[in-house]
Amino acid sequence: MMTVMEMAVEKIKVWFRFVPAFHVPADADFPGIKALLARGRTEGWWHYEVGCGTAEWWGA
Repeated sequence: MMTVMEMAVEKIKVWFRFVPAFHVPADADFPGIKALLARGRTEGWWHYEVGCGTAEWWGA
């Protein structure tokens, strides 16, 4: 496991590939993280899904 932007990152095996999973702490910069994810999706770098989000995440 490694840390990126103060988030724990691990690889999870899904079917035949490894997919990164991010564990975001409760006091993280949710608007900044969501903006970075949206930018990457818009620019074609990745697709993302939220597996479990808190009220703070959805409200950001």
